[in-house]
Amino acid sequence: MKEARLRFNSLSAFDPESFLFTHGSLRWLKYEPTMKIVSQFNILDWLEIMPFANSDEEVFNFLESARDYAKMYILEDVASRRFLGVCLLIVANTRKHTVNLHGGIISQNYSPFKCCSGLLKMIEALMKCGWNVRSHSKTLRAYRFLKSIGFRICGYYNGLIYSYVNQNLMHLSPIYRRMSYPIDNSTTC
Repeated sequence: MKEARLRFNSLSAFDPESFLFTHGSLRWLKYEPTMKIVSQFNILDWLEIMPFANSDEEVFNFLESARDYAKMYILEDVASRRFLGVCLLIVANTRKHTVNLHGGIISQNYSPFKCCSGLLKMIEALMKCGWNVRSHSKTLRAYRFLKSIGFRICGYYNGLIYSYVNQNLMHLSPIYRRMSYPIDNSTTC
């Protein structure tokens, strides 16, 4: 029982290696400060992902201080070893098992299909662990990206577009339907 409670109260049990976050040419890596990810973004774009940390050192310090409730992963193209994007997970509500997903795409390495594919794999892994996945977007452009993988609007507040996704919405999304592979359903937490 304690293990199940920990599973929903923190992200400490959520580990990319346990979900085989490698698919074909993509891999999710746990963020390390040596990756120098902040400098790969326009500073204004980065501050939309993480407005309270504008250097790799500040990002690492935040993630260390909130290690059970916040994790960051970097999507890597295995063949080219280039980083494609970043995904920040923050526990929003332990009682409702809700995690907020934030992120961004590194524009010089942008590959729409690869970025969507990687994000779908991340969302699938979160849902398999029992998390409800939510997000919020500052711009309509950011929401359109989320909508293409199944997110739907659930509200507006302070200029932000709040959205959610579930397995049915994700499976009906245009991107998921175009994928050349089914997401593996045999993985467990």
